[in-house]
Amino acid sequence: MSKYDKSAWEGKANVLGGHIEAGESILESAYRELKEESGITNVKLVYAGNIMIDGEGGLGISLHLFKGEACSLNTAPSEEGSLCWVSVDDLPKIPVVEGLLELVPVVKAWKLGDTLIIRHYPIS
Repeated sequence: MSKYDKSAWEGKANVLGGHIEAGESILESAYRELKEESGITNVKLVYAGNIMIDGEGGLGISLHLFKGEACSLNTAPSEEGSLCWVSVDDLPKIPVVEGLLELVPVVKAWKLGDTLIIRHYPIS
Protein backbone atom coordinates (compact mmCIF):
# COMPACT_ATOMS: atom_id res chain seq x y z
CA MET A 1 0.00 0.00 0.00
CA SER A 2 1.45 3.38 -0.98
CA LYS A 3 1.47 6.29 1.45
CA TYR A 4 -1.54 7.81 -0.38
CA ASP A 5 -3.54 4.58 -0.66
CA LYS A 6 -6.68 5.05 1.42
CA SER A 7 -8.12 1.59 0.68
CA ALA A 8 -7.42 0.46 4.26
CA TRP A 9 -9.97 3.07 5.40
CA GLU A 10 -12.61 2.37 2.74
CA GLY A 11 -16.03 1.61 4.17
CA LYS A 12 -14.93 2.41 7.72
CA ALA A 13 -16.04 5.25 9.96
CA ASN A 14 -13.46 7.89 10.79
CA VAL A 15 -13.31 11.31 12.38
CA LEU A 16 -13.04 14.47 10.30
CA GLY A 17 -9.56 15.59 9.36
CA GLY A 18 -7.15 16.51 6.63
CA HIS A 19 -3.90 18.21 5.76
CA ILE A 20 -2.52 21.56 6.82
CA GLU A 21 -2.25 23.85 3.79
CA ALA A 22 0.74 26.12 3.19
CA GLY A 23 0.49 29.26 5.30
CA GLU A 24 -2.17 27.86 7.65
CA SER A 25 -1.86 27.45 11.37
CA ILE A 26 -2.95 24.14 12.89
CA LEU A 27 -6.09 25.82 14.25
CA GLU A 28 -6.94 27.48 10.91
CA SER A 29 -6.56 24.10 9.24
CA ALA A 30 -8.86 22.44 11.77
CA TYR A 31 -11.59 25.02 11.19
CA ARG A 32 -11.21 24.78 7.39
CA GLU A 33 -11.36 20.97 7.39
CA LEU A 34 -14.37 20.99 9.71
CA LYS A 35 -16.22 23.36 7.39
CA GLU A 36 -15.17 21.56 4.18
CA GLU A 37 -16.04 18.08 5.40
CA SER A 38 -19.15 18.80 7.46
CA GLY A 39 -20.37 22.34 6.84
CA ILE A 40 -20.08 22.99 10.58
CA THR A 41 -18.92 26.52 11.43
CA ASN A 42 -20.64 27.26 14.74
CA VAL A 43 -18.13 25.64 17.08
CA LYS A 44 -15.18 26.80 19.16
CA LEU A 45 -12.32 24.31 18.83
CA VAL A 46 -9.85 23.70 21.64
CA TYR A 47 -6.50 22.00 21.09
CA ALA A 48 -6.50 18.69 23.00
CA GLY A 49 -3.20 17.12 21.97
CA ASN A 50 -1.09 15.33 19.40
CA ILE A 51 -0.51 11.77 18.27
CA MET A 52 2.57 10.78 16.27
CA ILE A 53 2.30 7.61 14.20
CA ASP A 54 5.48 6.25 12.63
CA GLY A 55 5.27 5.08 9.05
CA GLU A 56 7.47 3.13 6.70
CA GLY A 57 10.57 4.70 5.20
CA GLY A 58 10.97 7.25 7.98
CA LEU A 59 7.63 8.91 7.18
CA GLY A 60 4.87 9.35 9.68
CA ILE A 61 1.64 11.09 10.53
CA SER A 62 1.02 13.80 13.10
CA LEU A 63 -2.57 13.96 14.32
CA HIS A 64 -3.54 17.20 16.00
CA LEU A 65 -6.55 16.61 18.22
CA PHE A 66 -9.23 19.26 18.69
CA LYS A 67 -12.40 19.19 20.70
CA GLY A 68 -15.49 21.35 20.45
CA GLU A 69 -19.24 21.44 20.92
CA ALA A 70 -21.39 22.28 17.92
CA CYS A 71 -24.53 24.36 18.49
CA SER A 72 -26.32 22.30 15.85
CA LEU A 73 -26.11 18.70 14.64
CA ASN A 74 -26.85 19.72 11.04
CA THR A 75 -24.16 18.86 8.52
CA ALA A 76 -23.67 19.55 4.82
CA PRO A 77 -22.75 16.97 2.16
CA SER A 78 -19.04 16.46 1.48
CA GLU A 79 -16.85 14.84 -1.17
CA GLU A 80 -15.26 12.85 1.67
CA GLY A 81 -18.32 10.64 2.12
CA SER A 82 -21.59 10.54 3.99
CA LEU A 83 -21.68 11.95 7.49
CA CYS A 84 -23.57 10.77 10.52
CA TRP A 85 -23.37 11.29 14.26
CA VAL A 86 -22.41 8.15 16.17
CA SER A 87 -22.51 7.70 19.93
CA VAL A 88 -19.22 6.61 21.50
CA ASP A 89 -21.13 3.61 22.88
CA ASP A 90 -22.16 2.59 19.35
CA LEU A 91 -18.67 2.76 17.81
CA PRO A 92 -17.85 -0.91 18.59
CA LYS A 93 -20.93 -1.92 16.58
CA ILE A 94 -19.67 -0.48 13.27
CA PRO A 95 -16.49 -0.83 11.20
CA VAL A 96 -14.04 1.95 12.13
CA VAL A 97 -10.48 2.84 11.14
CA GLU A 98 -7.71 1.34 13.25
CA GLY A 99 -7.22 3.02 16.62
CA LEU A 100 -10.51 4.94 16.63
CA LEU A 101 -12.14 2.82 19.33
CA GLU A 102 -9.27 3.68 21.68
CA LEU A 103 -8.88 7.33 20.70
CA VAL A 104 -12.45 8.69 20.71
CA PRO A 105 -13.22 7.93 24.38
CA VAL A 106 -9.92 9.56 25.43
CA VAL A 107 -10.73 12.76 23.52
CA LYS A 108 -14.35 12.71 24.72
CA ALA A 109 -13.18 12.51 28.37
CA TRP A 110 -10.57 15.27 27.93
CA LYS A 111 -11.52 18.66 29.41
CA LEU A 112 -10.02 22.12 29.07
CA GLY A 113 -7.32 22.37 31.72
CA ASP A 114 -6.41 18.67 31.52
CA THR A 115 -2.93 17.66 30.42
CA LEU A 116 -2.72 17.50 26.63
CA ILE A 117 -3.19 14.08 25.06
CA ILE A 118 0.26 13.12 23.79
CA ARG A 119 0.87 9.70 22.24
CA HIS A 120 3.47 8.07 20.02
CA TYR A 121 2.85 4.88 18.09
CA PRO A 122 6.01 3.33 16.67
CA ILE A 123 6.00 0.95 13.71
CA SER A 124 5.02 -2.45 15.09
